[in-house]
Amino acid sequence: MIYWHIQMYQPWGRNKGKIESRLMLLEKQPIIGTGDWDDFQCRNFTGESSEGLEINDIILVREGAIAVALCRINSDCFTDPNLKSKFHHDYYRNVEVLSYYYDKDLFPQPQSTLQRLYNSNTDSWKFIDKFYNKVMQSQNFEKIKNILHYKKQIILQGPPGTGKTKFAKEIAKKIIEENAFISDQVIIENIIENQVIKSTEREKNYEVLEINFSDRKIKIKRESETEDYTSFDDVINAFNSKLWESKLEQDNVRRAASLAKFIYEKVNFKNTSDQFKLIQFHPSYTYEDFVRGITAESKGDRIEYKNVNKTLGLFADKALKNFRNSQKVSELISKEIWVDKNYLKFKENLESILEESGELLIKEATKPKITAIENDAIRVNRYSNEKDSVLIKDSDIINGYIGLHLVVPNVKIQDNFSLSKSARSGMYYLYQNLIEKFKKYLEEKETAFEFNNDFKKEDLRKYVLVIDEINRANLSSVLGELIYALEYRGETVESMYDVDGNDLILPANLYIIGTMNTADRSVGHIDYAIRRRFAFVDVLPENLKETQNLENFDDVLFTEVSKLFDTNLSPEFEKNDVQLGHSYFIDKSEEKDGVPMNIRLEYEIKPILLEYVKDGVLIGDGIKKKIENLDKLY
Repeated sequence: MIYWHIQMYQPWGRNKGKIESRLMLLEKQPIIGTGDWDDFQCRNFTGESSEGLEINDIILVREGAIAVALCRINSDCFTDPNLKSKFHHDYYRNVEVLSYYYDKDLFPQPQSTLQRLYNSNTDSWKFIDKFYNKVMQSQNFEKIKNILHYKKQIILQGPPGTGKTKFAKEIAKKIIEENAFISDQVIIENIIENQVIKSTEREKNYEVLEINFSDRKIKIKRESETEDYTSFDDVINAFNSKLWESKLEQDNVRRAASLAKFIYEKVNFKNTSDQFKLIQFHPSYTYEDFVRGITAESKGDRIEYKNVNKTLGLFADKALKNFRNSQKVSELISKEIWVDKNYLKFKENLESILEESGELLIKEATKPKITAIENDAIRVNRYSNEKDSVLIKDSDIINGYIGLHLVVPNVKIQDNFSLSKSARSGMYYLYQNLIEKFKKYLEEKETAFEFNNDFKKEDLRKYVLVIDEINRANLSSVLGELIYALEYRGETVESMYDVDGNDLILPANLYIIGTMNTADRSVGHIDYAIRRRFAFVDVLPENLKETQNLENFDDVLFTEVSKLFDTNLSPEFEKNDVQLGHSYFIDKSEEKDGVPMNIRLEYEIKPILLEYVKDGVLIGDGIKKKIENLDKLY
């Protein structure tokens, strides 16, 4: 590929003025420009030269040795008097900004206004090529992320060793942190005058001297350096792009990145571990392992069987609770927190009375009595017969109490699977009496709700479940009725197990990423009904030395192994399904407990290739000898 680089901050010639390249790239239609000089560089820019700039060419904008941005040429050369009065250049081209450059590395060739790079062996060409491949990977990443947003569940499929699980984790991280954004208000709430903030480089501390709200600027000073202003916009941009993760040379960028990182850590955007979960499927995995099932609990001299949520049920419930809370007004959130706190005290009070007296009437001069305080419920006997024992869930009592004040209660009562008809007929009566008992407790304690403005509306969060080796289980059996819920997010499906009711909902803020090894023929078939509900994304082998400039990638061995799948692959297989992935060809000798490539070849690469021979994936006379001859590369 042919690359260009341009320096355009001296439109009148040397020492006659400087234009910030970023201002031109921040135009509504980004542009690059040059003056009217009688030399080959200007002719290359205008297109007069046969080897000049063309549409779709890639060009690095730089200021001396500092790389600014990578762009794609989007137009022929043109003139514009308005742009000339603003930026002083004579000739312009429209560009698409592919990415700004934030790393600390300097461009190897700081001279020349406009230059075309022909030789791929030069440091300049390698610098731009590395940047370009990184940008392309990022754009592909964004594309996949957008598919996940649209479909809600995707499967990353490819042969072994292509880093599907690692890629799934990276996508999950980006999806989860998309909600991490800040505004002027967040800056104002977290940055105050005289505050000391650590530099991103950890060398010296910054001190906040002044916050100018009207001009949206923060005056900041680092030890032994002059004071300067950083705009709110610079901090917001640094936050959104996580600039502190790059090594920064420019003081203005470092100031903004340090403030952004301080806010990021203070408001705890990075604490997202409860929004991510990774599990691995296997052939014996069932619906009862994944969604809902029955567990046995010891209750003294008896065993009690309970329906409980499992991995997906618990995770979906957490996401749904957040989704619903994000829709609630702050007064209702404050109310719920207050009720939860006092309800725990109410149960402790009931438990202490039971321990002292041995029994507790649910209401004076009535027969029903409370017989036990469970972890998440209260057990009540309507009469003396144990078969008339019912469990009334804490959540129903709490919802009922709040419903009397703010919302209509949604009454659901959980039983212990052995109710008589008479017990069932009196459940609502018992439920209402427990609510009244809770109200009476609050009145006796002279406890009344007061709105606490500290409890703000809960932010909507995103939850990501990664299912590794998703095709190793019987998906139709494992998912059950959730096959419908995958397509119709937010709608209720009925589960075969009753956990606070039979309803199951997969909310819109829950994302599922599966990984699938396309070379594994021992796994179950994914039927069309499930395939329709997932988007399948290929993750294929690539030469990391070419695409990522990874120096410890053995591209020679990668190429030789790749050739085996061109010359000796059975017609029953596709190369993209079985070729060994790039992770097998990374030299790990410099890593802790790592090994060099000759060891990886002997004990990782050759064994799987020989296994392919046994399974009929690689065929042909002399295939085993070809595999053994790979040793000659070392």
